[in-house]
Amino acid sequence: MVGISDDQFGSIRRCLEASLTIQEDFPNIFDLYQKEGSALNVAKSLDLSKKYHLSEEQTERAIYGAIQGHSGGFGIDSFQGLVEKTVWENARFQNQSARGKELKKKKQAVHGRTPEKKHADALEGVKAKGFTHWYSKNENGESEIACAYRLSCDPEHHHKSGAHLGKPHCKKIAQELNREYKNSRSPVEVKKAIRRHKRNLLKQST
Repeated sequence: MVGISDDQFGSIRRCLEASLTIQEDFPNIFDLYQKEGSALNVAKSLDLSKKYHLSEEQTERAIYGAIQGHSGGFGIDSFQGLVEKTVWENARFQNQSARGKELKKKKQAVHGRTPEKKHADALEGVKAKGFTHWYSKNENGESEIACAYRLSCDPEHHHKSGAHLGKPHCKKIAQELNREYKNSRSPVEVKKAIRRHKRNLLKQST
């Protein structure tokens, strides 16, 4: 690509990949953006830079990408944003033009919360939107996402024959998760979650 280095290309691509992951992990990220007042505040409140192994600037771009979508390019297919373009533009204008003591007090209250409280609030927001996050823990303290990945590595939860021989049996894993965590996970959800968790683990090891 003319006018852009390989490092810049890779950085933009990582941001877009993170945008897609954020859409899955935090489908209510736009509401959090409105509540926190900026993408940077959202990134800090959820510790997203550490979670996705990005710089603060990259994390902000990833949040913007998740909200507004991507028209295609940098090796990433186009994808829709979480809100309509006009809604996003209005929200950005309101956040940029907001003034006064009320906003100041709100920011002070936000920064006064512990990281644990902020994360808990974010997960509650996911629930309020009708989604089920993957960070609930069982009586042994194992999160659902960690359990799904562990089962995917267990030969007892692999296909025993056919075209998918030796690969994770997502339907079987979903049934096990639904019994343990009392959710209604589909095989497709499980497959995406396992892939996402594996990708995060690989990033942590590099």
